[in-house]
Amino acid sequence: MFGSTIRLLTIGLALSAACPAEARPVAECRFSPAIGLAADLLLEEPGAEQRVDQHATTQAAYLKIRYGVLSYQAGRRLIERIRGWNRPPFGIEGLRLTFARPSDRKALLGGTHPVDAGQPGASLERALVLEDGGRQFFPEAKRRLAQPGGRRAFPVNQFQLASALSDLSDTRKVHVARQAEAAGLLDLAEHLLADLDSPNEWLAFVRRAPGAPITLEQWVKRLSGPWTGSSPFFRPMRGVWRELPGELGAAADELERDPMLANTVLRAATFRRLAEHSPHAAQHLGLMAFAAGHAAAVHSSDSRPFQEFFQALLDEVHVRRLDVTGDEDEILILIAERHGGFMDRQGTGAEMRNALAALTETPRARRALLPYLDGRTSVPPARPDMVRPEFDWESWLATAALIRARQPVPQKDNRIAIELLDVLGRHRDALALLRGMPADDDRWERARRMLVTLDRQCAGLLRLQGSYGPVYRFEPR
Repeated sequence: MFGSTIRLLTIGLALSAACPAEARPVAECRFSPAIGLAADLLLEEPGAEQRVDQHATTQAAYLKIRYGVLSYQAGRRLIERIRGWNRPPFGIEGLRLTFARPSDRKALLGGTHPVDAGQPGASLERALVLEDGGRQFFPEAKRRLAQPGGRRAFPVNQFQLASALSDLSDTRKVHVARQAEAAGLLDLAEHLLADLDSPNEWLAFVRRAPGAPITLEQWVKRLSGPWTGSSPFFRPMRGVWRELPGELGAAADELERDPMLANTVLRAATFRRLAEHSPHAAQHLGLMAFAAGHAAAVHSSDSRPFQEFFQALLDEVHVRRLDVTGDEDEILILIAERHGGFMDRQGTGAEMRNALAALTETPRARRALLPYLDGRTSVPPARPDMVRPEFDWESWLATAALIRARQPVPQKDNRIAIELLDVLGRHRDALALLRGMPADDDRWERARRMLVTLDRQCAGLLRLQGSYGPVYRFEPR
């Protein structure tokens, strides 16, 4: 059980990185001004004493360029300003090269080929594939792969590149996959084809590729691999499979006879969907799976209740009764409640109860006060369950009353006011208060969370992930 939980976490986290949702065009997003304000807070050079995640600065610059619709020259000036900091943020060189026009990129690299630039490559490699239809990238790959050293001569992570291209239409994925196959980038081709809505192209590729499966056992292994576990056509649920052609159908039947393996694949696919819109909740769910599996192993308890708990929750997500595109607070609270009940039944609840309360008491307070804040009720709510005694509920109530009455909030309660204004949808007011706070790690982290949350409600530009963070996407220039 413990081993399968670790496997679940590994596959779930890997697959969650490869799954952008359909995003609205940036120009249509009403939160663009608030995103710009949040980005500005992260684009102030941090003090030497601050311990911040500097990936967030590069992401803020990317969102500032995209949502602010900055001109090419304005975007370059912003990136160069950040590069000039005493501590340039992680990833800024990769953003610089990805944003640059091909002619400017060539000058920046001084004759070095882009794939040899030594930068986190998924964003840049995506640009190289799409800017000119791959007319330079794929012939260069074919030439280098034919040399002694093969893959070492063309240092591209094919799985990460496929993930960086996973937002393309199926038609375009097939086109790129055929280019990749002709160039000898077989892993890239297979990963792209496995992410199509239909398995037919992937199946045809597997049959003709070197080392094609022959036995049923080999097909089961191929079908349960990490990329097919993420594919839209591979979604088992309660013993129901979509019609699969040929060898896949027999392999799927065989796989279904192994409930542990089938559940692992289902969980991975569900993690993937949950992480699209609620990465915090997906991370929490993964940690709880690890803790529950560990508790079952330590206490030699029956693991079946844990499997049933997890399966029921994932089925809810899978059939969309649990709206992962909606309120992240609601998802996090539901997961915590389900997990707390499971741990109680296992006799291990005491060691987790306080941690679950600490994790969810702010989301609980925000949700409890929202109907009072927006005028749906005139009666202040009672203290929510699972909010610890040390949580200052009285100050939250008082702050909510002042916001409801459009009255100033005492400075000592600004942190509470930021949370409540944010949940109320008054993001610009929340960010104005945040700007007035000391420029410390807490302000940085709050601005980062708001930036990510607002982007998720708009075009979701940060959802497409590579090995070093988001994949930066710009229109070919």
